[in-house]
Amino acid sequence: MVTRAANDNGFTLLEMLLVCAILSLLVSISLPRFSDTADALAGREASRSLASAIRYAEERSALEGKQVKLVLDGEEKSFTVVVPQRTEEQQRQQQEAPRAESLWSAPVELPPRVKFARVHGDEISDSDQKWELTFHPDGQISGCTIELETSKGRRYEVSIDGRTGRVTTRYVAAEEG
Repeated sequence: MVTRAANDNGFTLLEMLLVCAILSLLVSISLPRFSDTADALAGREASRSLASAIRYAEERSALEGKQVKLVLDGEEKSFTVVVPQRTEEQQRQQQEAPRAESLWSAPVELPPRVKFARVHGDEISDSDQKWELTFHPDGQISGCTIELETSKGRRYEVSIDGRTGRVTTRYVAAEEG
């Protein structure tokens, strides 16, 4: 039977190296998972934020009684809700609106990992990576679909139903690559 000396409380160099090797193996296995999760979260965040902007544009158009535009900028990777100017009378009547309006009146940037992959629909103005969707006061909008793509090829779709104006988001798929 092997006995240890009374002052032998530490670990051997071999034990320390073995623990370091196991830890580095675990880190190398789990790190790609964290990267995939961050990519998926960025795609979900972007699609939900865009859907919120679309709903806001629909509501503002109905409230203002004017057309409101949603401008998607592919080069800048951003989107903006363009609300027509109000008269002073309208501003006094709706004191709460400026706070909500300030959220969407400036360009909203997509997360760094996300870009516009495709924008398609019947009445979308398209000019060199810039798209405009027009929302009418009577709630009318032609149906359209906006596809967002993450850096890892995941695609998220934001759709507007032309008949009901309902906005939906969904994960489409990861592109094989």
